[in-house]
Amino acid sequence: LGKAVVDGIRAGKHDYVILSRKPQSDPHNVAVDYSDVQGLRDVLEKENVHTVISTMGLYTPAHHQSQMNLIEAAELAGPTKRFIPSEFGFHVKKEHGDLQVSFPFKLEALERLKTTGLEFTLVNTGVFLDYLVWPQIPSHLRISAIWINLAQNLMSGGSLSSCSVLRRTAQRLSESGFASFPFFLTARPGLLQTGNVLLGILILVCFNRSDDL
Repeated sequence: LGKAVVDGIRAGKHDYVILSRKPQSDPHNVAVDYSDVQGLRDVLEKENVHTVISTMGLYTPAHHQSQMNLIEAAELAGPTKRFIPSEFGFHVKKEHGDLQVSFPFKLEALERLKTTGLEFTLVNTGVFLDYLVWPQIPSHLRISAIWINLAQNLMSGGSLSSCSVLRRTAQRLSESGFASFPFFLTARPGLLQTGNVLLGILILVCFNRSDDL
């Protein structure tokens, strides 16, 4: 996701710097230690960073702490005024806390941002449509089967409405006569059932050109 964000910023001709744990060949890259709040602050001030966009994968407490340290560094850095946390997916509420390992981390990051003087924005994208058009249209995302749970209105970080949109899109692609493009719409057994109809199905869809979409 971070690579996609960088592509977009670069296309918009904005200045940017990439904070990463390891040195990279990109001249915009700066290797940082996410456990060092003061070091992070120094980098943000040296690079005159106005807005921080976090695209960290929040899969472990260590990942979460890295983002919390970055929030603290942004709060301390004079030039930094805005923070976009690693949110994406759908808007997480307290009742969602135990559904995914990252959800409590996202909630805690939001509460921490509320205590700062930073402007902050939560970007809730729903389901990335990259899952529908890869590999015909390149994507930095790691493509996998999509898990749907209509009992909780969840679908890979999406909502019930985004789930319906994705299902309709897949259906239209399938009805358009495309062949050999695999799209998996999958479900956890027993969770995705209405009457005798299992809504988690395998749909084989394909298109010959990206223009066909």
